[in-house]
Amino acid sequence: MKLKSEEYKTEIKQELATINLQGGNSEGIWKALKDTFKEVAEKTIPKKENGPILMSQDMLRVVEIRRQMKMEGNWAEVIKINGEIQKRIRKDKENYLKEKCKVLEEHNKKGRTRDLHQQITEITGKPKINTGTIQSRAGTDYIEKDKIIKRWKGYTEELYKKDTKTYT
Repeated sequence: MKLKSEEYKTEIKQELATINLQGGNSEGIWKALKDTFKEVAEKTIPKKENGPILMSQDMLRVVEIRRQMKMEGNWAEVIKINGEIQKRIRKDKENYLKEKCKVLEEHNKKGRTRDLHQQITEITGKPKINTGTIQSRAGTDYIEKDKIIKRWKGYTEELYKKDTKTYT
């Protein structure tokens, strides 16, 4: 990531050197700067993928139909299409997971544990740890459920007391 940030910095410096910022109106200068930053970012910074694409071409066609129905204001049809879209999403997700399971089984048969583990973490994602603690005003952590409940109760009461003072 450091290499990309260095590349971004050098690109920005080069592009800003070519822009004439003198004697223009503020709106024109703002637009030129904004466009420059946007173009350089699109060139140098890679876009983050949001995960696997689960939608089939048929699904994309139905989404486009729904978009047209929304623009026409045909809300009864939009509601019907929403239900159909949800069904298709479930079906596409199921097909995606079936394909992933086939790949997992193949890796398992061939003894590719590293690939197997990577595929599993790709499907399940990283585990999210919930500690179940809350801090007191003094900064100590409460672990016991009854202390956590008392702290939340005191906190919400404090919020409501502040709220009534501002309106009276």
